[in-house]
Amino acid sequence: MTHEKIFKILLSTTLALILVILGVGYVFYYKYLDQVTLQHDNEQISKYKRSLDYSSFGIDDFSNRYQELEPALAYANIEAIQSGISAGDYSCQEVVQFYVYRIKQHEAYNAVLELNDAAMDHASRIDKKIKNNEANSLFCTVVLIKDNIAHANMHTAAGAYFIKDLTTERDAFIVARLEEQDAIILGKANLSEWSNFMAKFPRNGFSVLGGQTKHGPSDHMMLEVPVLVQQLRQVWVFPQFLSEQRQVVL
Repeated sequence: MTHEKIFKILLSTTLALILVILGVGYVFYYKYLDQVTLQHDNEQISKYKRSLDYSSFGIDDFSNRYQELEPALAYANIEAIQSGISAGDYSCQEVVQFYVYRIKQHEAYNAVLELNDAAMDHASRIDKKIKNNEANSLFCTVVLIKDNIAHANMHTAAGAYFIKDLTTERDAFIVARLEEQDAIILGKANLSEWSNFMAKFPRNGFSVLGGQTKHGPSDHMMLEVPVLVQQLRQVWVFPQFLSEQRQVVL
């Protein structure tokens, strides 16, 4: 066998091997890593998904007010929201109702796993503090925390059905610091169950209690939030991990 024939055999074998590897890689990516496909075309449905309870927020007749507030609040930063409250355009309670109503409108995205039924009472107290000029720097900053961060008024289960009824008698440090500065913990955000520690190729954003989180509209996915970073630094919430770069706002 000549050197030329050996070279052709090696070349064709190499090319065939490359094509096989690319094909296997494509199938692997499509099945395990392509999150758009996993979220929409091949969504995993959980029959144990936790239902959201809207009963404590008084939003049954909030549709008209929601339409009025949407231009001001839909993509507003903290500074703009606080300015509107200070100007009397809306109250802190209405801010909470607005975002809860919005969550209900977009519930199919499975972004929120549980709502804090004490949020409206907290907002009422903050409205009184604002009226008396006693509010702290993060007043009426509405926050969702992941389901692996403890809050005494909600479950903390990391999205897992096994510990779905788990509660804690205390708040996590970051929660306590936020609420000290008059931020409002609105609820628990969905997450990759157990924070992706319990599976080899998990679906990002899927949990049994929350279902499959999906990408929302692409516009406004990235917002500049230097005000949030600056204010969080003032209350020493993880300052070593924060930077004034673009942050994803869901």
